[in-house]
Amino acid sequence: MLTRLERFKLIFVPQLIAAGLVLATFKRWQDHDWLWTVVGIILVLVFSAISIATWHLAEEQKRERMRERMRAEAPH
Repeated sequence: MLTRLERFKLIFVPQLIAAGLVLATFKRWQDHDWLWTVVGIILVLVFSAISIATWHLAEEQKRERMRERMRAEAPH
């Protein structure tokens, strides 16, 4: 199970990297450096996908904990 801080880091860090890549890609695009522009766009998509997948994993873990707690509290 991920702690709240670990979830935050796993979601925030890829988004921060993606934001930096967006800025770097935009600079390359202005310089007409198309290869690095394409590489930057692909990396932004990869880091965004990692962040989204991590967020979904964290949400699923949270739902599973809620289900377990409901089962434990339910009268038998």
